[in-house]
Amino acid sequence: MEFSVICTLLGAGLAIGLGAIGSAIGEGIVAMKSVESLGKQPTAGNKLLRIMVISQAITETAAIFALVISLVLLFSDGAVHMTKAITFLGAGITIGFGTIGSGFGAGLPGGSTMEGMGRNPENSDVLTVQMIIGQAVTQTSTIFAL
Repeated sequence: MEFSVICTLLGAGLAIGLGAIGSAIGEGIVAMKSVESLGKQPTAGNKLLRIMVISQAITETAAIFALVISLVLLFSDGAVHMTKAITFLGAGITIGFGTIGSGFGAGLPGGSTMEGMGRNPENSDVLTVQMIIGQAVTQTSTIFAL
């Protein structure tokens, strides 16, 4: 197998392999806090579910960016110059590591929102707005890694 193909495949694998770690942890935090809040406020189940899904979708965006880069690398021309092959590997590593923090960090406002709703479900609207703003800002490091 050619060096350029190996670099391209490694770059694509590292992009999504590393990129999924942060989002998975972040989504797990949101789900955990939602379940804890459901135990405290069983009547707020519908609100908790709705906001949990919104939060997890936003948290997943970092992994989606990594997936896009991974697919771009996979479907690129495999027979490239050595310099470009190393660039492909570097792109995969960059987006992979660049998304770990964003994915994990986006789960924290989501988890805090779930905790807040567990204490006071009537504040769900205000908590949701703050959560979305906080999660949007945490995605900037992924955008910089692109």
